[in-house]
Amino acid sequence: MHRHSLSVRTLLPLLVACFFILAGFGGCSQSDKPLPSVFGVKAGRGEGDLADRVLVTWDASTDSRVEGYAIYRAEEGLGSTPGEKSEFVLQAITFATQYLDEEVHTTELYPSILYYYQITVIAEDGSRGPMSDEASIEYSSVQ
Repeated sequence: MHRHSLSVRTLLPLLVACFFILAGFGGCSQSDKPLPSVFGVKAGRGEGDLADRVLVTWDASTDSRVEGYAIYRAEEGLGSTPGEKSEFVLQAITFATQYLDEEVHTTELYPSILYYYQITVIAEDGSRGPMSDEASIEYSSVQ
């Protein structure tokens, strides 16, 4: 009869793994997971008296760590000589799932401007999740 023997070097990693699993460290808690992305971002013209503004909407997060949302905007002038796309700049922080951009405009050089929006979640500690996909709208003055 042949006996198999296991050395301490072989058993130690197995014992450590068992300890962590039994102690509850084997899985990820929600706080260990990255914050979620924002989905369903859409940009459109406001209606009625708000037709000269842009309304940005998105899906609400179901993650309990999410306390609010940060809205970022970039722009690119459209004209006979197109402008360059700007960097994304923070526009607002909100608890809602929509943002009314009242700061849209056109210029003589750029009679239309392409506005881009991205949203990120904000946790209670101020940390932010990844940027959403871009939503964009071409804005021209209301005639």
